[in-house]
Amino acid sequence: MAFLDKLHQATHFYYQPIKFCEEPLTKEPVMKKIKLKILALAAILSVTTAPYASATALISGDTAKSTQNGIGGSGTITQTVGMNADTATLNQDENSDSETATITQYGTVAGGLNALIYQNGSNDIATISQSGNGGNAFIHQQTYGYSNTASILQDASSTAEYAEINQYASGSYYSPSSGENTAYINQIGGTSDNASVNQSGGENEATISQNRTYADQAFLYQDGYSNLATTLQGGNTDTYFGPSQSDITSISQQGSDNQAWAGQAFTTGEQIYIAQAWGGSSNFAWVGQWSGTADIATVNQATNSNYTEIAQNYSNANTAFISQNYHYYLSGSNNRAFIGQNNSANGSASIEQEGSYNNADINQTETAWSEASISQYGNSNSGNIDQGGSSEHASIIQIGFGNNGNISQNGASDSASINQESDSNIASISQLNTSSEQSSIAQSGGAANNANIRQLFGSNDQATITQNGDTNTATIEQGTFESFGSNFCQATITQNGSGNTATIDQIGANKVASITQNGSGNNLSITQH
Repeated sequence: MAFLDKLHQATHFYYQPIKFCEEPLTKEPVMKKIKLKILALAAILSVTTAPYASATALISGDTAKSTQNGIGGSGTITQTVGMNADTATLNQDENSDSETATITQYGTVAGGLNALIYQNGSNDIATISQSGNGGNAFIHQQTYGYSNTASILQDASSTAEYAEINQYASGSYYSPSSGENTAYINQIGGTSDNASVNQSGGENEATISQNRTYADQAFLYQDGYSNLATTLQGGNTDTYFGPSQSDITSISQQGSDNQAWAGQAFTTGEQIYIAQAWGGSSNFAWVGQWSGTADIATVNQATNSNYTEIAQNYSNANTAFISQNYHYYLSGSNNRAFIGQNNSANGSASIEQEGSYNNADINQTETAWSEASISQYGNSNSGNIDQGGSSEHASIIQIGFGNNGNISQNGASDSASINQESDSNIASISQLNTSSEQSSIAQSGGAANNANIRQLFGSNDQATITQNGDTNTATIEQGTFESFGSNFCQATITQNGSGNTATIDQIGANKVASITQNGSGNNLSITQH
């Protein structure tokens, strides 16, 4: 994918391919209050310029302001600073189109760097570059604008740098009339930096990159359709910069056909929140967290045909959560969700879906002491959990008819449970190459359900199936001749209803099998080798 390459190139992330399957922050991160240190600029001289304006300040504590009214203007302000704060403002107004505005500030300053660009038109380009301490940069492109480009670069190992880009078009995601704007913020080094992008209209692109940083925040809000949002936060493996810690990413998108990409690497205590809600459909969200500890990834989506993928690799104690029923009254269908936690330990992964024809997959490979859960409310849903480590727990809850739940575990001392309510559901648990496993399946309130538990190549395993209703089928298999049997295993089946079938097949020594059926026309079979 093109954007995976872009993520890798922009942050030097190590991307490990993973299986690809075919509130905390519920406030919209709209930064409409421009920070006082940007708005409360010191007394600014007003200068009216021709279509081209240039100002250069060579001493500290300077203030430069340029105003252009017209089409096709070009403005440049350059400040080389010393010990005091410098301020630069470039204003291109009156519905001016095809304008270019550039502010460059560099040097070491105790008071900070302040830069502001205001444009009101289309096909405008705004660029702010700051290299020094305490940078504050603001770009505002507003009102009926489209095809504008804004970029901010802050390159300094400083504290509390601030960057904000606003690109507002007329209309909203219900009836957007313009857009196609591009925004890019890059903050390199520093502590407690803050970056924000706000866009309205359709087909906009926004990217925030914060590299070699600590306790940074990235907020991205898009209101419209077919928008693309990308955030990148990462530390460094060398001894000087070290890992990134306590960074926060928040992406909020309203509308349909939007895409959100968020990546964090070499991190500790990082958080990513993505919300694609309020009537939008066919949205896509992707989260990647690598080489981190105690990181959190959360994605909320509403309505139909959405897809989310979260990858947390080479990590410890990370948490991943996907909700595709963002509002309880907006159940959806044909949604897909995937969580992959690989080469990790103590991880937690959970997926919630409400509606029909949804699909949820969790893959935890080469892991230990991890937990996975899937909850699905609706009909014809599919939930799958695959765990490849030891001392892990998996659970699936499905409320509705025609659902399919499957758990596969390949480790020692694992536990698995599936609970289903209604008719025509299928539940399957496979625990292979393991010992001291526990499995349970409960199916209630329906008929024509099917439950199967397979525990092979292990000993001291326990399996339980409980079914309430008619014409249900339950099967438990323990041990194989290939492994010379499984010893000290227990299997229990309980069925309440009529026309049910129960089967237990055990191979090994010191086995215990029990079947209880309450009803008429039932069949049972127990075979012990």
